[in-house]
Formats: sequence, C-alpha cells, structure tokens
Amino acid sequence: MIYTYVRYSHRNQRDKVTEDLQASGCQKYIDLHTTEGLKLHGAEQHPEYFADRAVSAWTVRFTDRVAGGDLDGMMVEGDHLIVYCLDRAFRNVADGAQMMAEWVKRGITVHFVLDMIDASTDSGWLALHIKLLFAEYESRIKSTRITNGIARRKENGEYRGGNARPFYRWSSNHPNKH
Repeated sequence: MIYTYVRYSHRNQRDKVTEDLQASGCQKYIDLHTTEGLKLHGAEQHPEYFADRAVSAWTVRFTDRVAGGDLDGMMVEGDHLIVYCLDRAFRNVADGAQMMAEWVKRGITVHFVLDMIDASTDSGWLALHIKLLFAEYESRIKSTRITNGIARRKENGEYRGGNARPFYRWSSNHPNKH
C-alpha cells in the first residue's frame, strides 16, 4: 500500500508550503515511478492520504501527531510512505532517526520527494541524518529568534502576547499598552 503524508506547522503557513503543493508533489512522484516502470508496490491504487494541520514537527513527535500516529499504526511490511520533504515529517533528529530506523526494521520504504534520499543505502542513511541535523538546527535558530524578539518587545513594553489579528496592527497608543 502507498501512503502520503503532508504537514504544515501553523495556520499562517498554509500559503507557504501548502497542503495541496505537498500532495500534488507526492502524486507526481508516484505517477513518475509508475510510468517509468519502476516498482512502487501498490501504485495502481490511490494512495492513502494523511495530513497533520497546524502541528509542529519540532515539538511534537511523529507518532504523537494525530495523522502521524494513525499512519504509523496502519503501515506494514512492504508499504511505501511518500513525503514531500523530510522537514514536513521531522524537525527533530531523535524523532526522525528513531522513526526511520523503526520503519526500515518493519520493512516500510520511505520516499522523500524533494530530498531524493534512499535511506536503505549507507550513503542515503548518512544524507538522511545530515538533513535531520539541518532541519533541527533551522528550528532551533527560528526558536531563538522568536524568543529574542519577544524579550525585546517585552523590554520596550510592546509585547501583547501574540500576533495582531489579520488586517490589524498594534499601535503605540493602544489603550492596553503597559
């Protein structure tokens, strides 16, 4: 059986790496592998589709996400998992390395469309772990920048506990300014 997995971190991200873009990229990958005569067992069927919406891969382990947990529970030996990009599934080295090792042991083949990584080879295993390190590093950098930005806004009395609603802007003469 073929499964596809897509994810975006928060509702504001839908426009950047959209669910549709990820899903269509996975489908094109499946179509390419069936028309080129490559063996992708189960490609004659429509893939099962799993999506985690507005959930972080940095703070929430794959199996602790709703769709991720359901997907992991369904996959068996001989199945294929198609993911648009590695960082859509994992942004944490420990989670990614553990899941990949478990899936390989269970006989599940994972395909990362953009990354073109074959984790069943030694060089693919290395590339996977390097990509996982960079995905986690990027998340750590973003987290540090956000934390520093919030601290700076708090010092200046500008922090209000979140983002302004769409089409609104915080004003320095806001009545709730401390």
